[in-house]
Amino acid sequence: MKSNYSRFVSSLEIVYSLFLAVGISTLLMNAHWDIQYFLLVTICILTLIRFFFAPSKNIECVLLNISKSSISVEMQNNQYRNVMLIDVPILFLHAAIFMLMCANAGKSHSYVYFFWAFAFLLILNSFWLIYISHRMDNIKRKCAYNTEFWMRNNMWHALFIALFIIIIQYGYFLYFLINNFDFYIYIISWFMLYLLSFSNCIIDLYKTFRTYLFD
Repeated sequence: MKSNYSRFVSSLEIVYSLFLAVGISTLLMNAHWDIQYFLLVTICILTLIRFFFAPSKNIECVLLNISKSSISVEMQNNQYRNVMLIDVPILFLHAAIFMLMCANAGKSHSYVYFFWAFAFLLILNSFWLIYISHRMDNIKRKCAYNTEFWMRNNMWHALFIALFIIIIQYGYFLYFLINNFDFYIYIISWFMLYLLSFSNCIIDLYKTFRTYLFD
C-alpha cells in the first residue's frame, strides 16, 4: 500500500517540479541583475527549496495516516476523495503562485505584486496546514512533523507583509498626517517587505531542516 502512495506522490512531485522549473526559467529570462532583482531571486530560491517538499510532506502524510486510521471504509474513501479534489489542486495552486512570483520578480514595476503573491502563497499554505490538521484530528491521527510551527510562521509573516504592501500602495492617505511620509514610511515599508520575506524563509529552514531532510 505504501509503495502505491509513494508512486502517486512521486508522480505528483515530477509534475509539480516541472511547474516550479517553468517559474525559475521565467525568472531567469527576465533577468536584469540589479540589487532588488538579486534579492527577489534569493527569496524565490529559498521559497523553492521550502515548497519543493510539499508533496512528500503534506500529501503523503495525509495518505499514510488515512490508511493507518481505524475509520470505516466509507470514511476512508471520502478522505481519499478529498486528497484528489482538494489537496492536489491546492498543491498545484502553490506552483501557480510561485510561477506568478517569478514572473513579477523580473519586472521592476511589478515588485509589489511579487510580494502580494508571496503573502498569498504563505496564507494558502497556512490554511492548507490547518485543514490537514483538522482532518487528522477527525481520524485521530497526527502528522509526524510540526505543522503548527509552519502554519504560525507563514501566517504571521504573511499578515505583516500584507500590511506593509497596503502602506506602500495606499499610504498616500496618510500623507496629511505624517510629514515627509513619501520618503520615510515608503522606504521603511519596502525594507520591511524584504526583511519579513527573508525572515520567513530563514526561520523556516533553520528550525525545520531536519524535517525536510529526514522525516
